[in-house]
Amino acid sequence: MLFLVGCGSSATPFASTKMPPTLPGGGTSSFPTVPPLDAPGIATVTPDPINNPVVISEVMHAGSNLETIIIRNISGQVQDINGYSLLNPDTGESINIFNVKLAPGGTFNIYNGPSAKNETNGLAWQSIPVLNVAGASVYLLNHAGRLIGHYTYYP
Repeated sequence: MLFLVGCGSSATPFASTKMPPTLPGGGTSSFPTVPPLDAPGIATVTPDPINNPVVISEVMHAGSNLETIIIRNISGQVQDINGYSLLNPDTGESINIFNVKLAPGGTFNIYNGPSAKNETNGLAWQSIPVLNVAGASVYLLNHAGRLIGHYTYYP
């Protein structure tokens, strides 16, 4: 099946020789289907602060003793992250965040490793680093338990 957009005697750049995707109810669409950009394991573009104002912005390692997972407010408004959590999908372990509001550009730290309990400006989670091998991930869940972000470690 050939779809042409526009008029004229030559094919346009939108011509397609593939069958269009079938929609529920039997209809078809000429728009391509792509996976969501925020699905775990798929590289994403810079987050949109309107849709995802809170992100895992970076992970820092201080040797094998301390891993810092930094959650950042990338929007221009205060974000209440009360009830948010981090989830380690490999083990099913999670940590909940309570009573935290992030100012615009503000951060909150989650610490892992043997010295995590010595840190006072965040929460200690695991006794060993979570993101210590290539491909290891953590998920950021909102207060309703919905995935709003992920971080996959590539050293």
